[in-house]
Amino acid sequence: MKITQAGWIYAQRYEWEQEYRYTFFQGEEPSMSDYGHIAVMPHELVFELPSSFTQVPAEIVILRRKIERVRAESQSKVTLLQERISKLLAIEHKPERSDE
Repeated sequence: MKITQAGWIYAQRYEWEQEYRYTFFQGEEPSMSDYGHIAVMPHELVFELPSSFTQVPAEIVILRRKIERVRAESQSKVTLLQERISKLLAIEHKPERSDE
């Protein structure tokens, strides 16, 4: 299947690099300039997608990685909440002072 994407060629060079890197971003107008990319020229990218190519396995891998990140973030938040509860319970159960 033939794929055609309209976009822009951008140049970017980090201060530690000698040469510019050139990248294609899809879009109608220069939108990456706000992120340090220099718009070079509009370009139409045309390529042939192999008929055997399917995105599904790669998308599943990406989704599984996202699930793991969400689980880790959620577990971290749950742990912080449990720690707050434990601290509150510890405050409530302080032994009373005996004034004898």
